[in-house]
Amino acid sequence: MTELQSLELARPEVQPLSDADRAALRAEIFGRTPAHLHLEPRPADERQIQIDLVSGTDWMRRRSTRSRRALSTAAALLVTAGLSVLWIASSARTPHADPATPQAAPETTVATATASTSVSVSTTLAIVGTALAAALQPDSTVLVVNASQTDGIAMSLSNALEQGGYDVIPPTSAIDGVSLNQSAIYFHLDKELAAVNAITNAVAIPLGENLHGQSIPGLDDAMLAAADIIIMLGDDLAGASWETKGRPLIDQGIGTLLVVDATTTAAGHDRAEQRAQQLRTDGVDVAAVVKSRRPVEASMLMPTGESTPWAFAVAALAGISGFDTWDASLLADPLPANVAAVLVIADE
Repeated sequence: MTELQSLELARPEVQPLSDADRAALRAEIFGRTPAHLHLEPRPADERQIQIDLVSGTDWMRRRSTRSRRALSTAAALLVTAGLSVLWIASSARTPHADPATPQAAPETTVATATASTSVSVSTTLAIVGTALAAALQPDSTVLVVNASQTDGIAMSLSNALEQGGYDVIPPTSAIDGVSLNQSAIYFHLDKELAAVNAITNAVAIPLGENLHGQSIPGLDDAMLAAADIIIMLGDDLAGASWETKGRPLIDQGIGTLLVVDATTTAAGHDRAEQRAQQLRTDGVDVAAVVKSRRPVEASMLMPTGESTPWAFAVAALAGISGFDTWDASLLADPLPANVAAVLVIADE
């Protein structure tokens, strides 16, 4: 006996079920089949087609399920992203306080700007309608002449001066093709010195001269007679540097005055006090009247910085024609920081 025969005897081949056997087995498991249903075996080719269709349907069902899950996942991601965008936009519109990094409140900037503005306005309003305000008002006519190679700068400076309160004549150009490398300012009378000084403090004009009736190249007789002050702009000011200084162009230089009594008599002391009181009435901020360490020969005004329009106005109100630089030896103590000029009263 061969090994194959021995194997067949040990494990006999299972006989395949007949269709009748399958029907009986189905009836035992699922119950009896209704009589009107006649189950007949299908050919093998139909069973194969049915299997393929079921398998294909099942594959489509599984694929459809995976697609729905993928779509659901994508939709969830889109919704999450959308909510994140909305949250970020909402956060941008509504600032959140960060305890670790305090943020500056906008009110601080506004308050600072308001305080700064109020100081400037209050200083200006303090002299409105006073003799000081009238003395600060420019009463000189100004003509600006373009003697440079750049068009438009005479009009630019004329507009800036006009905004500063000056009586400005329409600008013009130098005659006979005269061109200057350096700008110059001319005036007719010494009384224009205050205005000339104010202009040259604002605009770096290197040359200045009292005309005394003399002729000037580039200016005709009509120009010379038209204004109290004539500015000839040369190539050195072709960049119109005044346009970057802001408005107003002319700084009045309003400040505080200290009166120094350098008199040697009781009458002189009284006169110094009376002068200080009159200046206060005229709108000048007089800090105090202090005693000088020594007498001086003549009364004079001593600006502590530049000679501003305010300093010239104070000198005019006080009836003082002499100017000098501040001499610290007149006082035993240092000059207060807020003092812009010192009026020294001497014996008459």
